[in-house]
Amino acid sequence: MDQTSYLEAFKKECYEEMALTARKNRDYAGSENAFKNFKLIELLTSGRVSTADGILVRMTDKLQRVANLLARPADVKDETVTDTLRDLSVYSKILKIRLDKAKGTQDGFDELFPVLPPREELEEALEGGECQCGECLRGRAGEQMKNSPLKGAKKR
Repeated sequence: MDQTSYLEAFKKECYEEMALTARKNRDYAGSENAFKNFKLIELLTSGRVSTADGILVRMTDKLQRVANLLARPADVKDETVTDTLRDLSVYSKILKIRLDKAKGTQDGFDELFPVLPPREELEEALEGGECQCGECLRGRAGEQMKNSPLKGAKKR
């Protein structure tokens, strides 16, 4: 595979992950707090296990699943190695965003997440091939943020 083909495949994979995380985040957390499902571990353990540690646990679960799927056929047929690797990649991005937010370098992430396009738009874009890397998503989010109260907000 030459570099151009690799980069095209990489862009397509990034877009697939963006669509996946948008769908799953709506199902798991909703629009009020993008980390709602991850923060549950802190509540259940009275703060002994952090949100970041909860994300790491999910990542280790995915690593173990990949190792198992490479070693033998899956009993559960509706989650492939590709699905598991995508989940792992998305979890690593979620952890990075969470850590950035904790350091104050991702000001307003919880408020920004709802500006993602609706599921139908994501799916249409994916099926229609209009975007391979998420640029159109960032463009739409940027347009929606022009009048946001977060515009010009100071870093925490």
